[in-house]
Amino acid sequence: MTNIDSMKNIFLPFLGLSVLFLMASCSKKGNDDFIQVMMESETWAQEMDRSTEDIVDEWVFRSDSDDVEMPDCVVITDSGADDYPRLISLDFGDGCTDSQGRTRTGMMHISISAPWTQVGSLREVTFEDFTFTRPMQEVPVGMEGVRTLERLEPGDSGESRWSREVNTTLLLDGGDIEHTFSGIRRWISGEDNPDGEQIFGWTGSGSHTRNGGVRNRTILEEVWVNRTCGEAVQGLVEVERPVLDSFTLDYGAGECDGTATITSGGESFIIDL
Repeated sequence: MTNIDSMKNIFLPFLGLSVLFLMASCSKKGNDDFIQVMMESETWAQEMDRSTEDIVDEWVFRSDSDDVEMPDCVVITDSGADDYPRLISLDFGDGCTDSQGRTRTGMMHISISAPWTQVGSLREVTFEDFTFTRPMQEVPVGMEGVRTLERLEPGDSGESRWSREVNTTLLLDGGDIEHTFSGIRRWISGEDNPDGEQIFGWTGSGSHTRNGGVRNRTILEEVWVNRTCGEAVQGLVEVERPVLDSFTLDYGAGECDGTATITSGGESFIIDL
């Protein structure tokens, strides 16, 4: 359980949010489709960020203690905490569901160059036949590519920090999404207390490309992801779209309330996440 360079991500990136969370959240005339289109990429990428980083963090940061909370269905192969480069594989088989109802299949391969507390330690994650399905979702989403975290000097308050790079492709019906991100992830809360509230902060920028259309995304105010409740709870993100107006996504002021505010063209709408 750890936090972020993107924790329920910081990435916060952008992909497919199903119809269920759109209809209940908007009441303006004809804007259901408007919100659905804008949130489709943002929500999926953010969810995939969390689903991949959370479980890797859990093993890497807690594997040498009794605090690891991994689904029993994950088959773990680990070269050992004192053997570097350290090589770890998480095998989810034909389907492994965690405590939050998220189902993964396939494998994630993790390579760590040095102890994770050492400045310069590089963590690289790749995927093999990997898919992810969240609760109430019928069609799995696949992922290919690579995600890296490089340990940086501690922040001003002594918190752990990483340089975060994402170069992945999300495999979706209706068009794959190429997702890139470059920024900083830091541990805001819970680093020294695995039973406490786990909050990570993300800053940086990236893009999503789908069917030739590029959306550039910039975190204007640090996004906080609360992994304890599984939500982005604070921060402001701007998304620039080809031809259409840009929009901002405001995650609020730190509460796990399951909502965010989307603003475009002078109009704002509250959505359920």
